[in-house]
This record gives sequence, C-alpha cells and structure tokens, in this order.
Amino acid sequence: MHGDQTQIAHRLQELLIANNMKQTELANHLDVDPSVISTWINGRRTIPQKNIEDIANVFGLPLPDVQHFGCEIPILGEVRENYQVWDYDTLTSKKRVKCKTVFLPHDCVGYIYVSETPFNWRDQMIFIARIRKGGMVDQRKIHIKSDGRICLVAVDNKKMIAIPRKKQDGSWDLFALGDNRILVQSADVQYSVPILCQLPNWSVLPYGFHETLEY
Repeated sequence: MHGDQTQIAHRLQELLIANNMKQTELANHLDVDPSVISTWINGRRTIPQKNIEDIANVFGLPLPDVQHFGCEIPILGEVRENYQVWDYDTLTSKKRVKCKTVFLPHDCVGYIYVSETPFNWRDQMIFIARIRKGGMVDQRKIHIKSDGRICLVAVDNKKMIAIPRKKQDGSWDLFALGDNRILVQSADVQYSVPILCQLPNWSVLPYGFHETLEY
C-alpha cells in the first residue's frame, strides 16, 4: 500500500474511533463484508476510490477530509508567559486545530502557548497532551515519565506547562521551558501528564489567541 492509501487507512480508523462506530456498522453502510474493512485498515487491501467517496458520505465529510491524513484536536486552554493554563468554557467557545499528516489518539487535547513578546515566533505553539477518561488526571497521579519532561502539571488546582524535576524529599521543582527558570519550588504536584508533542501554531502569529476569538 503506497503512502496516500496508508494515510487514508489511518484516517478511516480515526473516524471509526471518533464516531464510536464499529467496523461492522461501516460495512453495512458501504454494503461490503466486514472483513473488507479490516483489510483496508490493516493495509492488506487498497481502498477503491468509489468506497473512499462512500466513506466521506457516511461520515458527512468533504472528500479531501478523508483523503488527507490528519486529526482534529480540541483546544482546552491557553498558556501565558508564566506558563499558567487559562481555561475557558469550551461549550460556548469551541476551538479545534486540524493536524494534517499527524495521527494522534482521539482523546488528546491541546493547549496553545502565546508569547506576549512581539515577534517571538518560536514560542507560538500548541502543546498536545493525552487526557484519557479515568487516566492520570482523573486519578490525580503523576506519570512515571514526568521527571525532566515537558508536562501538563497541576499545582494548587492550577494547571501549567512546565518541566517537573523530583527532589530527594519527594516534592517537585517546576521549570519553565526555554530559559529553564524556576516557576515553582518544592511544589506538591497533584498530577502530571507528559506532553506528547508540540506543533507550530502559525495561525495565531498575526493576532495572538484570545478566549473570545472564533475561527
């Protein structure tokens, strides 16, 4: 299977997960045997163009959204200069970022960091974390891989993006990205989840990111 077909196969798997649809349900919609869906996803068989068009219709998507591999990440907060995460009501202010050519689990969320320093383009980015229902955040646990990594961290019921480093007494020092200054000393961390990846956020460069901004 060549690259484009591999991307479409991954996109199909993503759509099934995001829509909570079983392969057998999709097979019924497309009037094909369920085993065919499995061979498409596993890359053992190429997806015919006619079926790609039918898949787009089933999920109510434009054809390019099926043909181009990527995912959508809901943005749950913005990060300011002090790396604090500002939350807002996502029910009334929905923001999502399309990540083309990137495949991430459907339970990932994004946090946009916008530097307030003019032209500081290096710090315009989106931090992606995986927040699973019933996972580390819900359980208020610290991920075993947190030490020394960029993480989504909660201290005193406030979220921030920081690099936690564990001290001998069991507490944590939290360091800022880039200049490595200490944000919080001897913190009692409530939970910590490593950041999966950082994406450049070119769309926010001209105007910054604000709670009331819709795009």
